[in-house]
Parts: sequence; structure tokens; C-alpha cells
Amino acid sequence: MTLSANSWPSRSLSKIHSDAQISTYREHGLDSDFVSFNPSGAVLHYKDPNIYREMLDIIAEIVMESVSEELKKSICFSIQINGSVDKYSVDNKFITARYLDETNAIKNVFLGESHSSKRGAEGLLDCILSTLKNLGLKDMAKEKLTGLTTDGESANTGKKSGLWVRLREYLKRDILCIWCVTHRCDLAFSDIESMLTEVKHWKINLKSVATFYRGSAIRTDELKAISEKEKVKFYRFPQYFEVRFVEHLILLCESVWKNMPSIRKHWNNIVTADTDTSNRKEKAMVTGFLKVWQEDGDQIFYTALMMDLLRLFERFQKDGQKSMVTLCDIETSKNIAISSLELMETDYYPGGKEEELNKFLDDKISYNSDEINNGNFSSKNHRKVRNVYVSTKRCVTSVRTEIVKSAKEFLSNRLADDQSSIIQRFTTFLSARSPQDTIKAIRCDIEE
Repeated sequence: MTLSANSWPSRSLSKIHSDAQISTYREHGLDSDFVSFNPSGAVLHYKDPNIYREMLDIIAEIVMESVSEELKKSICFSIQINGSVDKYSVDNKFITARYLDETNAIKNVFLGESHSSKRGAEGLLDCILSTLKNLGLKDMAKEKLTGLTTDGESANTGKKSGLWVRLREYLKRDILCIWCVTHRCDLAFSDIESMLTEVKHWKINLKSVATFYRGSAIRTDELKAISEKEKVKFYRFPQYFEVRFVEHLILLCESVWKNMPSIRKHWNNIVTADTDTSNRKEKAMVTGFLKVWQEDGDQIFYTALMMDLLRLFERFQKDGQKSMVTLCDIETSKNIAISSLELMETDYYPGGKEEELNKFLDDKISYNSDEINNGNFSSKNHRKVRNVYVSTKRCVTSVRTEIVKSAKEFLSNRLADDQSSIIQRFTTFLSARSPQDTIKAIRCDIEE
């Protein structure tokens, strides 16, 4: 069986061979012959991949026994399930747990990977129950399992036969079921894209720049050479994924934004190159890029705006992914994000890319005004205001307002929780500062 180059057996054998070779060089000099590697059977005893796999399984069993004991001693616990299809087309379900230990400390633990031959919600429930059964927690879960977190697919959230409903029926009681904050945040951003044509076109133009360079090593090297000549850092264009796209989109925006001065120079070099030595198709494509990505064009304004919006979404997603986050913390983070969007309705986000771009253009206009006054600028008049009576394009300002308002609305709607009353009661209870406030906060729960 061929060993993987990154596996521990391969690395261990390589280390033994290298030590033997170094020892030979020290004794007989650097011109000595290469030593063949013939280890004894005792050395290879634990280096076999099958034995190594058995050792890992044994270690995992010992670790999971301690995890099982901790969960049995816990006050309560909740689970999270998420799926991913691997390269062998196996739909694996990964299950984690968050529990409250005996000292009232919140801890996270990985319970395992599972897959089922059953489909839909039935298969999801089977994965959860089989994992709990393997850990000896199936019966204990009926008493201590208090919550479930999933994504928003119908197999999980279906009102009649989704996983949420099936798990409640199995436990024969109600539990707190939460739709993953990160998935909801991504859906809110996809709503903006589907509703506003300008955002959809902006994203297509952004991805096309990255594709233009990722598809050619020569273009990338040429751009890198220009960046080195200008003494600026070159940022590689990351691959874009449609899953968790807010996270990947912000990285793509950053690379295009920071490379843009060098990119424009590279495009100009292609356009001004000799027709005999240049690719006509490439030159036509670059000419279109230069029209779209003008220094004071709409695409640049939209990129600055979307980067500020994406940063807000990204910050909110990171808050929701923290190990010790609670529902009250998520509600607070949501309110902060919405407040930031309300601020952007009337002004640029402080310290954001829009503010940076506006300052850059103001400085450039001031510089050009000085050039004109000194007689060093062309007397040709350039139109500064768009002709709103014949152009089919909307004003950038009105589009910006609609984008920000849509982001605020969709984020509020997507994060609206059906069990928001429970979160409000949690917040009221935790904010209580007197016995009377505490009794008032929990009275409705006692009456129920």
C-alpha cells in the first residue's frame, strides 16, 4: 500500500533515513556513497498504514469516551449538524455539541461524522441518533438535549416533516431550534443581488477581472512585474466559491481593489501594444475593462460601497461563529449591524472604502483645479454630470440608497426568529438587577 507523503508513517520513515544518511556523511565525509535504506522489522512495526489507522481509531475511542462522560455530567447540551458531499459523492453529516458543564462553563466538542442511506429529514435524524447511540447518549439526550442548529434547507426547517419537527417528536418535548446565523446572512446578501440588477452586474464585472488573470499565468506575471516596478504589494486573486460567498467575495474585492492601479497600467500596456504582436480578442476585452473600471466610474463606487457592506456582514458572521456566543449576543450583534446600515443611509461608513475613495477623488479634483489655473491643463471641457434625460442608467446615489436600505431590510427579515420572544425573555432575565425584576422576567415561563 502506497504511503501518503503527508502521513505520519511517511514522515517518520523519512526522518529515520535522513538521520542515517547524515550520520554517514559525518563519519566518512560528504563524498561518501548514498546509503540504502533497509530498516529492520521492529522499526517498521508501527509504520504500517493499517496499524497506524488502528492506532488512530483507538486514540479516537479513548477521547470520545471522555467526551461521552463529560456530556453525561453536563447540565444540558445542544447539537449542530451540517453536511458536505466529498469527492466520492458521499453526503457526510458532521455533528458538534455545545454543553454547559458542572461549573456552568460553556464548552464545544466534535461528536463525529455520520451518513445515512435514508433521504431527507429522515436521514438527518438517523445520523443524529446513530451518533448519539455510538456515544451512549441516546437515552440521556431525551433529558438534556435543549437545542438544535441547522441551515435553512427544507429538510431541516420543514413545518410538517422537517428535522426540527422529527427531533421534537422523538424527544416528546419542545427544544430551541435555530437557523444558522451565517447561512441566513448569506441569504440576505443573495436577496440584494437578486433584487438589484446593478449589484448583479457589479459582481459579474468583479469576477471577470479575477478570471482574466487567474486564467493566464503570463498576465499574472506581467501584473506582478508592474506592481514590483511601482513598489506596491501584489495581491493574488483568490478562487471564488458560491458557498459562504460573503467570506470569499470580500477577499476577491480586496485583491481587485488593491491591485487596481497596477491593473489599469497593465490594461493600457495591452491596448497600446503593436497590433501585430498583440491578441485582438484580448485587446478588445481589455478595452471593455477600461471603460467599466474607470477611476471615477460607477463600478469603482459600487465596489467601495459593497466592500463596506460586506465588512459589516463578515463581522456579524464572525460574531455568530464565536465559541462562547449566546443567543443574546447574536441579537446584540444583529442590532449593531442594522445600526451601522442606518448610519450608511445618510453618510459614508466611518473609515470605510467609500470614505477613502471620496477623499481620493476630492484630492484629485483639487489637484486638477490647480493645474487648470496654472495653464497646464487642456482647455477641452469634459462633461461632469450625467445626462439624466437620455441615459438608461440610474444615478449612482439613488442606487446606493436602495442597496443600503435593501441590505437593512433583508438582514432584519432573514434574521427574524420565530422564537424571538424566548430571546427577549433571556435578555430581560439576564438584565435583571433586583429580585422584583427577576421574578417579573421569569413569571411567564413559570405560568406556562
